Amino acid sequence: MKDFMSTTIPQVYSNGLYREIGFDFPAEHTDKVLTTVVYGITNALANIKNKETPVAFVIKDTNDEFLITAFVEYFANEDDPTKPGNWNYSWSFDESDIPENAKICSLYDGQYSAFFMNVSASKFNMGFQKLEYFGDMSRYLFKVIKKWLQDNAGKADENGTAIDGVELPGVIQFRVAVENDDIVMSAEPDGEVKQLIKDDAAIEK
Repeated sequence: MKDFMSTTIPQVYSNGLYREIGFDFPAEHTDKVLTTVVYGITNALANIKNKETPVAFVIKDTNDEFLITAFVEYFANEDDPTKPGNWNYSWSFDESDIPENAKICSLYDGQYSAFFMNVSASKFNMGFQKLEYFGDMSRYLFKVIKKWLQDNAGKADENGTAIDGVELPGVIQFRVAVENDDIVMSAEPDGEVKQLIKDDAAIEK
């Protein structure tokens, strides 16, 4: 799996962000944007998760094309209802994976801004003048990542090693494969991010 910052993604992101959105953002800070959005979404979902209703952040392009989702859903303990169930926290490039009747959340919704701003400030001493700017930067980053996965599916790198995805260690992994001539992409939080949403309902607030 390729290291995120060693791929062409940061430079393509920086160039495209300036060309298409008008933001001048250095390529070497691209990992900070990805870290902020992944941690921010995770913290938000941990805070607003609900046993009765799944909750999902859905990220789409400006033309309403679906890019990626992150959602949390509760499953009761079927063997023993008196015991805690489990929280399923997942990311997906497939819109059909969003649980039925899920509450849909947006990066542009001001009620969630504190989750992202707290991450960017505490981890990187960074801030964003407007939540809209952060939403645009995050949306465009997932667009670039998705295209990179699609462009590299089934290919090998300069050393002849098959490309199976890209990862930002400790934050998130994006995988890609070709199955029956179809490109299959997946995403999974990595490291401590996975622990931010506990799988034990007894810990739920």
